[in-house]
Amino acid sequence: MSKKEKQIKIIGKVDAVNQGLTYYNTTIFDLDGKAVNIKLREDIDKVIIGQIYEFTVEREDREDKPNEYILNCLNISKIEDIYELEKLTSLYQKFYEYAPYDLSDMKREIEAFISKIENEILSNIIKEIYKEYKNRFYIHPAATRFHHAYIGGLAY
Repeated sequence: MSKKEKQIKIIGKVDAVNQGLTYYNTTIFDLDGKAVNIKLREDIDKVIIGQIYEFTVEREDREDKPNEYILNCLNISKIEDIYELEKLTSLYQKFYEYAPYDLSDMKREIEAFISKIENEILSNIIKEIYKEYKNRFYIHPAATRFHHAYIGGLAY
């Protein structure tokens, strides 16, 4: 197996980080809900427990146990930095409680409301702010404990 063939991309939610002698054992849950252990050497400051990342890992076969392998992290990316809103939504729905209303319907209603603003100055300001923060707006909860305390809650 070539070095390129041993590289794998895994999307997962960080569950735990434990320090070893020369690395950090990072446990994530992948898209199938399976626990996966990834070894981090220098990127520990990039992961936050409970957040979702795309990990590029290299599979290293274990010589002492032929049916087992180690996943060494080569790169970590926040999913918000690499995916568009629709893909983010589907990923968030896999890992978190999500708004009980379809994202495209929420977007359509909010954008229709914004387009009805007649004051040109206010309309331009709101459109600029909306454009800049649109992705975050649709994934941010409206609260942390009670009312709409789930991903997409702010838009809902």
